[in-house]
Amino acid sequence: MTKSSPFSVRGRHALMIIRDEREISIVRRQLSRLGMSVEETDPEQEADPNTPIDVIVLDADSIPIKCDRVPA
Repeated sequence: MTKSSPFSVRGRHALMIIRDEREISIVRRQLSRLGMSVEETDPEQEADPNTPIDVIVLDADSIPIKCDRVPA
């Protein structure tokens, strides 16, 4: 009997926050091959808070990041 890896992601739940359909397809396929279930949402929408999530895959380029400038 082989022991499962402590780093296995099989059975985990991933949330993808990505806009690009091509990237969604690629990432979804890879996560599915690893045995993960995948939920996806648009960056402008809120994810369902009742959905169990273990991993978040975020496309940081699609989210506007605002910051206050620090005085020099």
